[in-house]
Amino acid sequence: MIQKLLNEILGDISNSIKESFSFYEIELNHPDLNLLSQNLNQENYDSLNTLISKYNYKWDLVIDDLSYSINQEKFDNLEIEEYDDCENITINLNIYKTSNLIVIINNKAFNNYLQSISLQSLLEIINTFDSYFIIENEQDDFKINVQKDEDVYISNQCNFKNHILYPFNPDTFYFDNIDDKTKSILDNYFLKLSQVFCFAYLFNTSEIDGDNLHLSITGNLTFKYSLNFKELSVYSLEHYHKIYKWVYSEKNKIEDKISISRNILTSYINQDSIEIDNSVFNSILSSNQIYIKGNISKYFEVRNKIIEQIEQTVYDVNKSIESFITNFQKSSFVFISFFLSVFIFKVVNKSDLNKIFSKETSLIGIGFIVISILYLIASRIILSMESKRLEKRYKNVKKRYEDVLIKQDIEKILNGDFEYKSEVKHLKNRTLIYSIVWVLSLFIFTIALFLASEYLEINF
Repeated sequence: MIQKLLNEILGDISNSIKESFSFYEIELNHPDLNLLSQNLNQENYDSLNTLISKYNYKWDLVIDDLSYSINQEKFDNLEIEEYDDCENITINLNIYKTSNLIVIINNKAFNNYLQSISLQSLLEIINTFDSYFIIENEQDDFKINVQKDEDVYISNQCNFKNHILYPFNPDTFYFDNIDDKTKSILDNYFLKLSQVFCFAYLFNTSEIDGDNLHLSITGNLTFKYSLNFKELSVYSLEHYHKIYKWVYSEKNKIEDKISISRNILTSYINQDSIEIDNSVFNSILSSNQIYIKGNISKYFEVRNKIIEQIEQTVYDVNKSIESFITNFQKSSFVFISFFLSVFIFKVVNKSDLNKIFSKETSLIGIGFIVISILYLIASRIILSMESKRLEKRYKNVKKRYEDVLIKQDIEKILNGDFEYKSEVKHLKNRTLIYSIVWVLSLFIFTIALFLASEYLEINF
């Protein structure tokens, strides 16, 4: 232990120590330099150097008045001459810590340092540490591993005014395995920091100003607080941290969960106390279940409306092809009626049946064929326009419901547009088949007209 060995070498140094995150310093006037000279021997130097070097720290011991210094790389014996003035000789020992491994050597000195700095200063210092750092306590034998999250997300409903300056979350400082018997207050300070960020990630507004934390929360009621960091209690930390973990467990549900949590929190806390117990979290879970059940009916209502509108669109797709088929049937019926009318007229009048169509009826037949071709072209154009209109309508229905449901949910309800795409494919296939039949019918009617006409001839 570094502190124990330094006590053996330098004597009583309890009131001469200063310690922070970055350094450990001793500055004292030694009462007996001869004794110090004896204690600063090779054996003690090696022991001290071994203890400090295992942390990769640099150190030095300097006595300016005697032009004496040693460090981790060199050792010299301290020689005291008879003519040396040994009164009021100042000894300085410095240990320089790194930013990724911080060892607390003296609890009392380090606690004094922590109590002398503000919350804001503490966070600024932590900002300078590596993204991953370890804090060890030699005297209490505890270790804290801290991982700064690179991707820190906070709800849009939380106005944490220092968020850019201090991009931490409650998990950064939360530990549930710290021994309450430690003499260092650092572990308690870290738990307080976790409590501070729990407030920041759950309350409406929060701001760190020096040693004070200003908060406001609005749910069923509104409360405002101004808390002193050093007086902050961590009694409720476990419960606030549990609420924080639940709220931020699913990114797409954070905003709903945080609103529910605030409503319940403001029903339990009051203007004089911000403390809660586990019953608050249980109430939040129950409230969330009621919220979900209340919204399930609305969800299914919206879901059914989407399905109804999509089914109507699919119905209109089928209606379009039915209209095309009807046009084809009408065209075919006109030709059949025309042929039968002319044929029956010939039979009734006992005319020659070798050539059914005269010049006049042949020209009328040609007219019907031309009209049918134009009707086919017009029907195809109208069907194409109708298909584009229905596609646009289908996309608008989907887009309209994106304000109510998430896009993934809409895609799931519509099964990736499977039904619509299936109907469109069916429409195209039927359109192609009936178009081919229509064209073939026109071709057959044209051939029949020429063969049965005394006016029209086919020259081979």
